[in-house]
Amino acid sequence: MPVVMAAPAKINIFLKILSLRPDGYHELFSWMHKLAIADKMTVESVGSGIDLRCPDSELPEDRDNLIYRAAMAFFAATGIKGGARITLEKKIPVAAGLGGGSSDAASCLVGLDRVFATDLGLEKLERIGLALGADVPFFVREGVSFWCEGVGEKLSAAPFLGDFRILLVNPGFAVKTAWVYHNLPLTSMGNTYNLAPGKKDELTRRWLERNSFASLPFPLENDLEAVTMSSHPLVAGIRDEMRRQGAVTAMMSGSGPTVFGLFADHALADTAAAFFAPRYGEGVVLTSPAAAVK
Repeated sequence: MPVVMAAPAKINIFLKILSLRPDGYHELFSWMHKLAIADKMTVESVGSGIDLRCPDSELPEDRDNLIYRAAMAFFAATGIKGGARITLEKKIPVAAGLGGGSSDAASCLVGLDRVFATDLGLEKLERIGLALGADVPFFVREGVSFWCEGVGEKLSAAPFLGDFRILLVNPGFAVKTAWVYHNLPLTSMGNTYNLAPGKKDELTRRWLERNSFASLPFPLENDLEAVTMSSHPLVAGIRDEMRRQGAVTAMMSGSGPTVFGLFADHALADTAAAFFAPRYGEGVVLTSPAAAVK
């Protein structure tokens, strides 16, 4: 029987880039949270081969798509000789800093594991996923909110974001993550944001009680904003306007260009969405934190 998966988007509530590793990847510290907005994926077994379908999108349907490579990795890891048909209904903007590609790859792995009853377990699936992309283990992991360290693969549970409305505004162009990281200047090679797990939970709980990040020992920011906004100042304009519209905080998610705002006041969120809609149309999405695991 086909398995239907929700592949949720994510936001980085903050993102600190700590150092450049010898292997060329960056050590980071981030609080990542899954959202209610999600792609829809249907996975089913077929006799042989990988049949990837992405209707109503311009996504490739071959090895240039991370979903296809995820399926290849699954079959290589399990030795299964059968094939799969994977159909993606795309809702998350592409190359937008919302993790859509990584989420799709994770859903493919989990979906295939269920279809073929291989019972690989989260650890094995996350290990396969990490070879595909640093964010894939986050989406494989059951749960919605995590502290992410290392290159993003070191996960520890973080508190649920709470009763916020989340406004996403995508300006309508793509930004390549590799380009952003390549142009990122590092001013410090030291990990000054490493916190004990208990302290992380305590600080976040205090913020949730106060609707303020004032208690955190570091500024609430995304280190990648400076790179993306230097070439796309429109992103900075959206962020600043979202704050004027009443967001508790607003910033770029991931490498961008999508800007998100957290609204404690749901009426203000509705008003802000109406403000941005005439200019950005379908790029304006009002959503909420994901409430359940996939």
